[in-house]
Amino acid sequence: MSSRFCWALLLLCWPAELLFAAEKVRLQLKWQHGFQFAGYYAAQQQGYYAEAGLKVELVAATPKLQVVDEVLSGRAQFGVGTSALLLDYAKGRDVRLIANIFQHSALVLLTKANGVVPDLQLLRGQKILLETGADELRAYLSREGLTGQDYLLIEHETSIPDLLNGEAAAISAYSTYEPLILQQAGIAYHQFSPRSAGIDFYGDNLFTSNKLWLKNPKLVEKFRAASLRGWSYAMQHPAEVIAYMQQHYPSGSSTALLLAEAAAMQPLLQTDLIAPGYINPDRWLHIAEVYQQQGLLSLVPDLDNFLFQASTPIDLTWVLIALLVLLGLLLALALLAYITQVNRRLHQLLAQKRQQQSWQHIRSQILQQMLRDETAPNELMTTVLQLLQQFRPSYHPILLLDRPKDLPQIIHVDLCAAGWAEIQRRIEIFGDDCDTPGLNLLRVPQLGKPSPAFTDVPAGQLQFCAFPLQGDCSQIPGVLLVWQAATFTAQDFDVLSDVGSMVAIALERQRDREALRQSEARHRLLTDNASDVIWTMDLSGNITYVSPSVERHRGFTAEEAMRQHVTEALTPESAELVFNQMRQARAAVEAGLAYPEFVADLEQPHKNGGTVWSEVKTAGIYNEAGEFIAIVGVARDLTERRKTEQQMRYMAQHDSLTSLPNRALFMDRLQQALTYCSRHQRQLAVLLLDLNKFKPVNDEYGHAAGDELLKAIAERLRKLLRASDTVARLGGDEFVVLLPQLESPQEVSQVSSKITQALAEPFALSMATVLIGCSIGQALFPDDGSDADQLIRIADERMYQQKQLRHAGR
Repeated sequence: MSSRFCWALLLLCWPAELLFAAEKVRLQLKWQHGFQFAGYYAAQQQGYYAEAGLKVELVAATPKLQVVDEVLSGRAQFGVGTSALLLDYAKGRDVRLIANIFQHSALVLLTKANGVVPDLQLLRGQKILLETGADELRAYLSREGLTGQDYLLIEHETSIPDLLNGEAAAISAYSTYEPLILQQAGIAYHQFSPRSAGIDFYGDNLFTSNKLWLKNPKLVEKFRAASLRGWSYAMQHPAEVIAYMQQHYPSGSSTALLLAEAAAMQPLLQTDLIAPGYINPDRWLHIAEVYQQQGLLSLVPDLDNFLFQASTPIDLTWVLIALLVLLGLLLALALLAYITQVNRRLHQLLAQKRQQQSWQHIRSQILQQMLRDETAPNELMTTVLQLLQQFRPSYHPILLLDRPKDLPQIIHVDLCAAGWAEIQRRIEIFGDDCDTPGLNLLRVPQLGKPSPAFTDVPAGQLQFCAFPLQGDCSQIPGVLLVWQAATFTAQDFDVLSDVGSMVAIALERQRDREALRQSEARHRLLTDNASDVIWTMDLSGNITYVSPSVERHRGFTAEEAMRQHVTEALTPESAELVFNQMRQARAAVEAGLAYPEFVADLEQPHKNGGTVWSEVKTAGIYNEAGEFIAIVGVARDLTERRKTEQQMRYMAQHDSLTSLPNRALFMDRLQQALTYCSRHQRQLAVLLLDLNKFKPVNDEYGHAAGDELLKAIAERLRKLLRASDTVARLGGDEFVVLLPQLESPQEVSQVSSKITQALAEPFALSMATVLIGCSIGQALFPDDGSDADQLIRIADERMYQQKQLRHAGR
């Protein structure tokens, strides 16, 4: 064989990328060097770019540099940008997205803790520093009820000192960097994420120009593939990549801080669940809708020329290799289809969880509004309808409230004038001849179709349903009417039924408050026979007079009450409050001011050994010379109002169907248990339960049977667990169990086995006897995680692994 033939054979077999000079490209980063760009460093370190025939220059950003301008001008072939690339594309700029690196944006809002409960409403009237392009934070503030007029906005790049020295009440930050700096410095802070309000943007995105994509798609695909390989390697070997960074791309950060940044990035990239670079068009449509709501987009553009689409060139000269590649491609497509199906299911589950969390947030807001005594009834009902429409914009709700001897009152949020007139015309024929107030509202003919006209929604064949406002009493004070274009689902009925119950309770509470107000007006005319307790007290705290009604209120006769000092007539906490008020009142009077009005809820001992709550109002008593000599007060029994408020707080922390603790109460108990176990070096476990065969029960026997089954499951779990354990319903058919203060890890398996056996037993429902089961995922503290979110996430992953194993074993 000749040497010339050997050289020819060698050239045919040698990789083409190594026979030619490497192609030079530039990647423009959007910030200075840091672990935020670790995947590109790893692609260089591991030679992925070299294998693709590329020589890549990684260029750090300078202040005020526009990455898009660098790429479109040709000074860089590729760039790292934010979700604002969609706005550039909508403006006609020639950008092409090729990979979503961060599946969730790291942008958050930071405030100093200052010992208060985290609440965005505290930012009203404050200065907020937001970096350029932080549109998702503006949308988040808007969704939380804070418009641009509610705070002073200042754009910035990085400004932790402004937050610490009080120059700003809140700043934008990356959850992977600034919070780590504050933690290292031991500074307490509050962190607010737009995802808590359902706003889920992508973070760092790899992009190029459409011109380069059309001219050289092979170059784009090679760069993309090598970069994504680098990201996979970087997230699996962070310490190795950090060492390379410190040598070739020093950032000034310590190795410990870079490792912490790597750990914080993992839940944002989700490389353990989603392939690096994964692009979900639906997520981009969601981002576009948020931009529309912010007024940054007028129309959602066609995304076909924006999102990456891989090309598949065929090399006809290598037939055998092409066939092998085709076979491998088919296998890869099958795997990709499976992964896509799994991802779609995960996204559906995540969407369901986000929707449940969003509803719980709206529900809490409704209950908070109901607890505010100063809110007028019409204002409260309008706010409830607005919050309902905020949760589900497709809803068009109306409240018809019964008024004796008069037409029903109409409360709405988006009826146009013609629609209001149409509703009014229909209810005018209704007669007030029904024995049960409110039921006559349901008899208004043709109330649902054709539907009335709403703002921006013409009259037509909208779907319609009505919910009687059934509270604790026998009366039905009104009806909740809802229209929407889509068919109502079981989840819609759950939400609307819940809203109807809360509105009914609010109306009953408003009715009780009105009755109390009228009662107060009548009782002002009474003295010794008044139901309120009227008393006088000297400046030393001795009671000098008390009305006989004190016996009905506290069990003590008037004579017994008059022998009591204020320290005996009040609990220690309430007595301290009264003494402070007396000192302030005396100082005010001595300064020549009028006696300051004092109104407070005070706790007083009852003769039976318990306590009662009273609303106490006081005024000053003056002698003929105008000297302040004593205090007169009126005490009103608040026992029933306290019970109502306790019931509302219970509803805010418990699932309305099963009466189990909801997510908020469970997370509170889990956090307390984690604090205790950390301090005393104890173990605890979290068990996440997902019911098997629950959907078939709902589909075959209906929604009522599903509710009955969930109640039976909750009762069975309550009886099975210890009093110190907590079982909660997270929503749907998902339950969670907290086992605090474990003696040994074996207890977790024993409890898990008991739960599995208990739920495998038949459930005798009113319509049928059904068999279900459950999949359980468990996480142990401190072995599996150190915080609540991490334990729940691990338990969730293990539960789905068990579920997948069960499906695979069929």
